[in-house]
Amino acid sequence: MFRLHGNPVCIGQNQLNISQYCQSGTYVARGGSADNSTVCPPCSSDFPFERIPMSPIPCSCVVPVYVGYRLKSPGFSNFIPYESQFQQYLTSGLSLSSYQLEVSTFMWEEGPRLKMDLKIFPNNTPFFTVSEVFRLNGMFTAWQIADSDIFGPYELISFNQGWYNTIIPQGTKSGLSTGAIVGVVMAAFVAAAILSSLVTIIILRRRSRQSSSNKRTAKRISMKIAGVKDFTFDELSHCTHDFNDSTLIGQGGYGKVYRGVLADGIVVAIKRAQQGSLQGSKEFFTEIELLSRLHHRNLVSLLGYCDEDDEQVVLSNPFSLFPPKEDKF
Repeated sequence: MFRLHGNPVCIGQNQLNISQYCQSGTYVARGGSADNSTVCPPCSSDFPFERIPMSPIPCSCVVPVYVGYRLKSPGFSNFIPYESQFQQYLTSGLSLSSYQLEVSTFMWEEGPRLKMDLKIFPNNTPFFTVSEVFRLNGMFTAWQIADSDIFGPYELISFNQGWYNTIIPQGTKSGLSTGAIVGVVMAAFVAAAILSSLVTIIILRRRSRQSSSNKRTAKRISMKIAGVKDFTFDELSHCTHDFNDSTLIGQGGYGKVYRGVLADGIVVAIKRAQQGSLQGSKEFFTEIELLSRLHHRNLVSLLGYCDEDDEQVVLSNPFSLFPPKEDKF
């Protein structure tokens, strides 16, 4: 290969697009040496064969595909020190071996953007399979190659299948690659599944609220205790912001205790029984009646209760639960 290493013209190699000729050293087929001990015969002219510069198989002749590629916002101004890293990045994203990619030419454009002409070679075989050509095309056109912090986003200028156009059945050609079509179908399927799940969740929540609302309107036993108010569950839900965790002040085996503010501004402690701790209506009434008769500074001061179909709640003075030095309000 002709080299210009040391020639003054190489000062402007990037602008002149001749950087590949300005690098030092000579091309040696893998398995050869710098003294050209490996001499490769010409490739057959029956096909548009080319040599793979870094092939592990000396003197292999293969038919590549050609890609026009542009880095839209690279994080460097000199590509040569990053060429090897770029090859590793792109071949990794394409699930190829590093020697299968060659940067034939590159040229800086306004932006700055870096335009490249790439060759992609088959792996240890003279030709790509048709499915592999489709896969590579789909990787580029469906944007399945992850962006890099160093090389930034990319755009595909062209994917030239070259000789492979003569063997790919005409019926398989389309505006979208196979990979792109599969991607669109999968995305549509996932979106439909998500939408269906959301609709199902909304319907179930509405039914649950209606069922719960219907249950809460039915009292088990009508309790009339002097000085103790019978609250509805909706009232208690409102004064605790639907029993939001931000109002939670304690919990135990029986249930959770919330801080609530009644409509008249009175702060109360609201103990709500969990489902597994619900008593029978008669037992709950007995507890409420007993608490209403007890009056002591170290005992819970009962202010009210709620006993609806699936809820048992007790309202008390918060300061009877938490002495002044432990006041959580």
